[in-house]
Amino acid sequence: MFLTDPQWLLLQPLFPSTSRGRPSLDARLVLENIFWKLTSRQPWYDIPSESPSWQTCYQRYHRWQHTGLWKSMLKILITDLDDRGGLDLLQVWESHEISIKKGSFGQFDFTYPPHLKDTWQLSTAFLLLMLLYSDL
Repeated sequence: MFLTDPQWLLLQPLFPSTSRGRPSLDARLVLENIFWKLTSRQPWYDIPSESPSWQTCYQRYHRWQHTGLWKSMLKILITDLDDRGGLDLLQVWESHEISIKKGSFGQFDFTYPPHLKDTWQLSTAFLLLMLLYSDL
């Protein structure tokens, strides 16, 4: 799981509750699957969840990018990390408190201060840095 319940409550108003004539899909599950794909760097068809399909996740991701919703979501998560989590992502990145480096075998080495271990702040920082710096 990539999103905490408080984070989802911030993002949820961005998503319409109904879709044209169809039962609406769980936007949180779609978003979680997209986050999994982008941080794992696996192909779309390897998304582990059986519902929604990888095709749906792929289409939503590209639609959200095209409409600007994707940028809005990332801005909300960055602001929440700073406001509620007390972690200024830009500051910890620039000070090298948190860093991501590509290893020799294509894996990513993620370093962080010990006090952040197993916190939602670290999970969110990792997610955002992987998304923002995906071309490492």
